[in-house]
Amino acid sequence: DCGYTYRKVKSRGKDYWVCSLRNRGQSRCQSPRLEEAKIKMAFLNLMGKLYLHQTELLSPTLSLLEEIAARQERGNTKLFELNSALADLNEKAHILQRLHNKGFIEDGDFREQSDALASQRKKLNDQRAHAINGSKALETLDKLRELQETLAALPEIPWEFDIELFDQLLEKIVPISNKELIFKLKCGLELKEALPK
Repeated sequence: DCGYTYRKVKSRGKDYWVCSLRNRGQSRCQSPRLEEAKIKMAFLNLMGKLYLHQTELLSPTLSLLEEIAARQERGNTKLFELNSALADLNEKAHILQRLHNKGFIEDGDFREQSDALASQRKKLNDQRAHAINGSKALETLDKLRELQETLAALPEIPWEFDIELFDQLLEKIVPISNKELIFKLKCGLELKEALPK
Protein backbone atom coordinates (compact mmCIF):
# COMPACT_ATOMS: atom_id res chain seq x y z
CA ASP A 1 0.00 0.00 0.00
CA CYS A 2 2.65 2.53 1.03
CA GLY A 3 5.26 1.56 -1.59
CA TYR A 4 7.92 0.32 0.81
CA THR A 5 9.54 -3.09 0.56
CA TYR A 6 8.81 -6.00 2.82
CA ARG A 7 11.22 -7.37 5.40
CA LYS A 8 11.49 -10.72 7.12
CA VAL A 9 10.47 -11.07 10.77
CA LYS A 10 10.11 -14.03 13.12
CA SER A 11 7.02 -14.52 15.25
CA ARG A 12 6.15 -17.58 17.36
CA GLY A 13 8.78 -19.68 15.57
CA LYS A 14 7.56 -18.83 12.06
CA ASP A 15 9.07 -16.54 9.42
CA TYR A 16 6.86 -13.79 8.01
CA TRP A 17 7.28 -10.96 5.51
CA VAL A 18 5.77 -7.60 6.46
CA CYS A 19 5.88 -3.99 5.29
CA SER A 20 9.14 -2.60 6.68
CA LEU A 21 7.56 0.74 7.67
CA ARG A 22 4.52 -0.87 9.27
CA ASN A 23 6.79 -3.23 11.21
CA ARG A 24 8.64 -0.23 12.70
CA GLY A 25 5.33 1.41 13.59
CA GLN A 26 5.91 4.27 11.13
CA SER A 27 2.96 3.55 8.87
CA ARG A 28 -0.63 2.40 8.93
CA CYS A 29 0.04 0.42 5.75
CA GLN A 30 -2.67 -2.17 5.10
CA SER A 31 -0.39 -4.59 3.22
CA PRO A 32 -0.85 -8.11 4.55
CA ARG A 33 1.66 -10.02 6.65
CA LEU A 34 2.70 -13.07 4.63
CA GLU A 35 3.99 -16.36 5.96
CA GLU A 36 7.28 -17.28 4.24
CA ALA A 37 6.34 -20.96 3.94
CA LYS A 38 3.22 -19.97 1.96
CA ILE A 39 5.25 -17.71 -0.35
CA LYS A 40 7.59 -20.63 -1.04
CA MET A 41 4.62 -22.93 -1.74
CA ALA A 42 3.11 -20.35 -4.11
CA PHE A 43 6.46 -20.16 -5.94
CA LEU A 44 6.57 -23.97 -6.22
CA ASN A 45 2.98 -23.99 -7.56
CA LEU A 46 3.96 -21.37 -10.13
CA MET A 47 7.06 -23.37 -11.16
CA GLY A 48 4.93 -26.49 -11.54
CA LYS A 49 2.55 -24.66 -13.87
CA LEU A 50 5.43 -23.17 -15.86
CA TYR A 51 7.09 -26.59 -16.11
CA LEU A 52 3.92 -28.40 -17.22
CA HIS A 53 2.63 -25.68 -19.58
CA GLN A 54 5.84 -24.10 -20.86
CA THR A 55 4.98 -24.79 -24.50
CA GLU A 56 1.56 -23.12 -24.31
CA LEU A 57 2.82 -20.25 -22.16
CA LEU A 58 6.18 -19.45 -23.73
CA SER A 59 6.01 -20.55 -27.38
CA PRO A 60 3.56 -17.89 -28.66
CA THR A 61 5.52 -15.09 -26.97
CA LEU A 62 8.84 -16.48 -28.18
CA SER A 63 7.53 -16.77 -31.77
CA LEU A 64 6.34 -13.16 -31.77
CA LEU A 65 9.60 -11.88 -30.29
CA GLU A 66 11.65 -13.98 -32.74
CA GLU A 67 9.75 -12.39 -35.62
CA ILE A 68 10.45 -8.89 -34.26
CA ALA A 69 14.09 -9.83 -33.56
CA ALA A 70 14.54 -11.22 -37.09
CA ARG A 71 13.30 -7.92 -38.56
CA GLN A 72 15.67 -5.96 -36.33
CA GLU A 73 18.54 -8.33 -37.07
CA ARG A 74 18.09 -7.94 -40.84
CA GLY A 75 18.70 -4.23 -40.38
CA ASN A 76 21.76 -4.85 -38.18
CA THR A 77 24.60 -6.51 -40.13
CA LYS A 78 26.89 -6.70 -37.08
CA LEU A 79 24.27 -8.57 -35.06
CA PHE A 80 23.62 -10.97 -37.95
CA GLU A 81 27.37 -11.73 -38.18
CA LEU A 82 27.64 -12.28 -34.41
CA ASN A 83 24.62 -14.62 -34.37
CA SER A 84 26.09 -16.60 -37.29
CA ALA A 85 29.47 -16.85 -35.54
CA LEU A 86 27.79 -18.01 -32.30
CA ALA A 87 25.79 -20.65 -34.19
CA ASP A 88 29.04 -21.86 -35.80
CA LEU A 89 30.78 -22.08 -32.39
CA ASN A 90 27.84 -24.00 -30.93
CA GLU A 91 28.02 -26.48 -33.81
CA LYS A 92 31.78 -26.92 -33.24
CA ALA A 93 31.13 -27.54 -29.53
CA HIS A 94 28.53 -30.24 -30.37
CA ILE A 95 30.91 -31.95 -32.82
CA LEU A 96 33.73 -31.82 -30.27
CA GLN A 97 31.44 -33.36 -27.62
CA ARG A 98 30.37 -36.16 -29.98
CA LEU A 99 34.00 -36.95 -30.91
CA HIS A 100 34.95 -37.03 -27.21
CA ASN A 101 31.98 -39.28 -26.38
CA LYS A 102 33.07 -41.74 -29.09
CA GLY A 103 36.64 -41.76 -27.75
CA PHE A 104 38.31 -39.99 -30.69
CA ILE A 105 39.58 -37.15 -28.47
CA GLU A 106 41.44 -37.59 -25.16
CA ASP A 107 40.11 -35.90 -22.00
CA GLY A 108 42.95 -33.35 -21.79
CA ASP A 109 42.61 -32.29 -25.43
CA PHE A 110 38.83 -32.14 -25.08
CA ARG A 111 39.04 -29.84 -22.04
CA GLU A 112 41.58 -27.59 -23.75
CA GLN A 113 39.52 -27.25 -26.93
CA SER A 114 36.28 -26.89 -24.95
CA ASP A 115 37.76 -24.09 -22.86
CA ALA A 116 38.98 -22.32 -26.02
CA LEU A 117 35.49 -22.53 -27.57
CA ALA A 118 33.88 -21.32 -24.33
CA SER A 119 36.26 -18.35 -24.25
CA GLN A 120 35.39 -17.44 -27.85
CA ARG A 121 31.67 -17.88 -27.10
CA LYS A 122 31.91 -15.54 -24.09
CA LYS A 123 33.68 -12.90 -26.17
CA LEU A 124 31.04 -13.11 -28.91
CA ASN A 125 28.19 -13.07 -26.36
CA ASP A 126 29.64 -9.91 -24.81
CA GLN A 127 29.83 -8.29 -28.25
CA ARG A 128 26.28 -9.44 -28.99
CA ALA A 129 25.01 -8.01 -25.70
CA HIS A 130 26.58 -4.69 -26.67
CA ALA A 131 25.03 -4.88 -30.17
CA ILE A 132 21.50 -5.53 -28.86
CA ASN A 133 21.74 -2.94 -26.10
CA GLY A 134 18.59 -0.87 -26.28
CA SER A 135 16.50 -3.44 -28.15
CA LYS A 136 13.84 -4.52 -25.67
CA ALA A 137 12.56 -7.27 -28.00
CA LEU A 138 16.00 -8.89 -28.29
CA GLU A 139 16.77 -8.54 -24.56
CA THR A 140 13.39 -10.04 -23.63
CA LEU A 141 13.84 -12.82 -26.18
CA ASP A 142 17.21 -13.75 -24.64
CA LYS A 143 15.72 -13.76 -21.13
CA LEU A 144 12.74 -15.87 -22.21
CA ARG A 145 15.10 -18.35 -23.88
CA GLU A 146 17.07 -18.53 -20.62
CA LEU A 147 13.83 -19.29 -18.77
CA GLN A 148 12.99 -21.96 -21.36
CA GLU A 149 16.47 -23.52 -20.98
CA THR A 150 16.16 -23.46 -17.17
CA LEU A 151 12.78 -25.20 -17.33
CA ALA A 152 14.08 -27.74 -19.86
CA ALA A 153 17.05 -28.52 -17.61
CA LEU A 154 14.81 -29.40 -14.66
CA PRO A 155 14.56 -33.20 -14.31
CA GLU A 156 10.98 -32.93 -13.06
CA ILE A 157 8.51 -30.53 -11.46
CA PRO A 158 10.32 -28.91 -8.52
CA TRP A 159 8.76 -30.30 -5.34
CA GLU A 160 11.14 -28.59 -2.91
CA PHE A 161 11.95 -24.91 -2.66
CA ASP A 162 15.31 -24.07 -4.26
CA ILE A 163 16.70 -20.63 -3.34
CA GLU A 164 19.12 -20.66 -6.30
CA LEU A 165 16.29 -21.24 -8.78
CA PHE A 166 14.23 -18.60 -6.98
CA ASP A 167 17.06 -16.04 -7.24
CA GLN A 168 17.83 -17.00 -10.83
CA LEU A 169 14.28 -16.46 -12.10
CA LEU A 170 12.66 -13.88 -9.87
CA GLU A 171 12.97 -10.12 -9.96
CA LYS A 172 10.40 -9.40 -7.25
CA ILE A 173 7.10 -10.37 -5.68
CA VAL A 174 4.21 -7.95 -5.32
CA PRO A 175 1.45 -8.90 -2.87
CA ILE A 176 -2.03 -8.09 -4.19
CA SER A 177 -3.83 -9.27 -1.07
CA ASN A 178 -3.41 -11.83 1.67
CA LYS A 179 -4.56 -14.39 -0.92
CA GLU A 180 -2.62 -13.53 -4.10
CA LEU A 181 0.86 -12.55 -5.24
CA ILE A 182 2.29 -11.34 -8.52
CA PHE A 183 5.62 -12.97 -9.34
CA LYS A 184 7.66 -10.68 -11.60
CA LEU A 185 10.20 -12.84 -13.41
CA LYS A 186 13.50 -11.49 -14.74
CA CYS A 187 12.38 -12.34 -18.29
CA GLY A 188 9.58 -9.77 -18.00
CA LEU A 189 6.66 -12.14 -17.36
CA GLU A 190 4.31 -11.18 -14.53
CA LEU A 191 2.35 -14.15 -13.24
CA LYS A 192 -0.37 -14.18 -10.60
CA GLU A 193 -0.41 -17.02 -8.08
CA ALA A 194 -2.73 -17.76 -5.15
CA LEU A 195 -1.25 -18.26 -1.71
CA PRO A 196 -2.07 -21.71 -0.28
CA LYS A 197 -4.53 -21.73 2.61
